Order: sequence, then C-alpha cells, then structure tokens
Amino acid sequence: MPADPHRVVLLRRVEALDGPARVTAFLDLRAGFGRGRMHDLKQEDGVWTGRSGALRFRWTGAGRARPAGAGLTLAVELAAGEKHDLVLEISDQAPPGELPDPGRLWAATEAAWAQVAPDCSDLPVPPRRRFCGDCGAGGGSGVRLRRRWRPGIWL
Repeated sequence: MPADPHRVVLLRRVEALDGPARVTAFLDLRAGFGRGRMHDLKQEDGVWTGRSGALRFRWTGAGRARPAGAGLTLAVELAAGEKHDLVLEISDQAPPGELPDPGRLWAATEAAWAQVAPDCSDLPVPPRRRFCGDCGAGGGSGVRLRRRWRPGIWL
C-alpha cells in the first residue's frame, strides 16, 4: 500500500536491535511460475536491474549484491542500532526514472495501514516483539533481528 496496477514494491528493513547482525539476502526472481530466470542483470550506481520473462525489476539498497547461482546475494552487516532498507520493484513497464525513497515509501505504507488496520495496542505482545505485517505501531513488513538470531532472509 498504496497500490499501483503496474508495479509491485516490496520494502524490507533490516534492523540490528540488541547487537551486531549479519544478514544474507538472496534474490532469485522468476516469472512464469518459476520458469523464467533472471536475465539482463546490470548494476549501475549501486542499483541492480534486470528482467524475468516479461517483467522488469529494480533492486535498490543492494548495491553490494553479487551474482550467485541463478540470482543475486547480498550480505548486510549492521552494528547495534543500525538499519538497512531494501526496495524491490517489479513491473510490466520500465521503472520510473526517480529511485524510490525508502523513508517516503515506509511513511506512505504506514499511513495507508493506519487507515485500514485495526488498533492492536491492547495485544499482550510488546511492540518491540511484533514482526512482519502484524498490528501495532510501525506495522507493515520489517524484519527485526536480535544478537542471537542471524538467519538469512530469502526474498
């Protein structure tokens, strides 16, 4: 949210809450129910672009990603308190000329969710332990990591 009929925008925020964290993100976009592999991969000014079938994609925040197997792999290392945003745009049209601003996109998403999501402030789960798309302040899709938890994130 907010929606666009020609473009999907996936936001992911990685935060190291209690200590340093290392996260690996792997992107293997496949159109046609898995038949269309990524091709025409290009990295320019820290932004990856490519295609899969008739779809185009742009991945920002992943400038250090490298080709690996059939996709792209990115290692993100964060110190305690740091965060890193990844934005994946998938479209049947060329991406807009302007790069996405993760802060603006998060704000628009949170505002849209605030209009439709129920108030979950009375849930017994503390806000700091709420994850990925559940109710509460800052809902939406975010990944929060603790020092003892260092899994890979598969997009």
